[in-house]
Amino acid sequence: MSREDHLEDAADALRQASDAADGEAAERLTKKADSFEEAAAEAKTLDHGTLARHEHGLREVSDDEGGAVADHVDDALEAITEYRSTVEGV
Repeated sequence: MSREDHLEDAADALRQASDAADGEAAERLTKKADSFEEAAAEAKTLDHGTLARHEHGLREVSDDEGGAVADHVDDALEAITEYRSTVEGV
């Protein structure tokens, strides 16, 4: 699986989470999905700091929303972890 595939998997999971969420949470998840999708399309490398900020925000939404949203966010976090394992540093 390519690095970009991990980002695409994260974006897909976040879109599913967004579909399961309402209001501000849905908007936040859609924006994060767009970010990962754009990075994958451009083969852009995201650094550990950027990924950590995304992860933190996703955990907040997951904790607040729970249920199906949390399940999809967990899937996205797994994909992000896989992607991070390919990024040099830290």
